[in-house]
Amino acid sequence: MSPYSDGCFKDRGEFKRQFIMDDIFKSNKTCKFYTGLSLAMFTWLFSFLQDKARNMVYWNSVNTNERESSETLKPGPKRMLTIKEELAITLIRLRRGFDTKSLGNMFGMSESS
Repeated sequence: MSPYSDGCFKDRGEFKRQFIMDDIFKSNKTCKFYTGLSLAMFTWLFSFLQDKARNMVYWNSVNTNERESSETLKPGPKRMLTIKEELAITLIRLRRGFDTKSLGNMFGMSESS
């Protein structure tokens, strides 16, 4: 049985995200290469930040005086990345120095996202 859901084959971006996340977290070696952290350390960091990240406040690009929480509805498409993917992509950017175009390509989303 495939670990990928039928829906992810319809959405190419979701498939790419699921594939790269599986590749990053398949072993300690690959996790350390991409993020700079071992699997155990990444898991610990994620569990430590997870509750705080759920209440994270995003800045509203239209009016910088108003902030947008991750729970409020916003105009336009919903957030593409999970909290775990956001952490992974941040660590990859810091560790490997990939530009936004490369990361967008790897995770199947636009550069601006």
